[in-house]
Amino acid sequence: MIRVSGWKQKVPEPCLSFFDFDNTLYKGTSRYIILDFATYLTTRNHFPASQFEILQKLFKSYFAGTLSRHDFGVRVVEAFYRGLEGYGEMEIHDLALDFIQDQGEATWFPHTLPLLKLVTPFVRSILVSGSPVEILEPVNQILRLNEVHASQGVTENGVFSGETRRELATASAKQDFMVSLSRTRPFDVQRSMAFGDSESDFPLFEAVAPDNAFLITNQLKLKQVADKNHWHFILQEGPVVETIQLRIGSLFQP
Repeated sequence: MIRVSGWKQKVPEPCLSFFDFDNTLYKGTSRYIILDFATYLTTRNHFPASQFEILQKLFKSYFAGTLSRHDFGVRVVEAFYRGLEGYGEMEIHDLALDFIQDQGEATWFPHTLPLLKLVTPFVRSILVSGSPVEILEPVNQILRLNEVHASQGVTENGVFSGETRRELATASAKQDFMVSLSRTRPFDVQRSMAFGDSESDFPLFEAVAPDNAFLITNQLKLKQVADKNHWHFILQEGPVVETIQLRIGSLFQP
């Protein structure tokens, strides 16, 4: 007979890696897949030209510094889903597959696929993105991350209503997501990792040990923030994979 002792062995908490998508993994034409895909749909008469013009104006205002990061995230997601009103969910899914295949090698940064290959053996990969899940799930057939959490539109009987079900583009939305995740699925903070490019990704960095947070961006204005919080700051053309490889070696060495 096997005897069970009076104490229970603690199950180790999982190690996770949190990834932003746009301008972190995705390069494309504009570095924002929501804009590139909307452009693709518009040229194929699957997105109203008037709504595409609104989307373009939002990007121009953000790049000009007249629209905050938060308002930009909220309004771009809303504008995208308004543009999908009346289109079928499966129709958009198939177009997303065609879109990503047409993009080819220009889709990704040189570090994207090597980085994912590097971390995959050690951590569970989780995408946390403001881009539409309706695009990212087809795209993930290439990337093969373990989980995709993203903005989402409302559908009724398989047709987009034009409304937004969830926005995950802003720092506040990502903060709420990370708080909920940490409560319901505790993970090893000291050996989990986070990768992003902008202020909206700071909640991902704050959820892991500082030395496991990687700010991969050409926004030099963010270097001071990274230094203050002891996060890694790496230029997109810099030694991204090499820097992360060193950290993984120290975290998961035999």
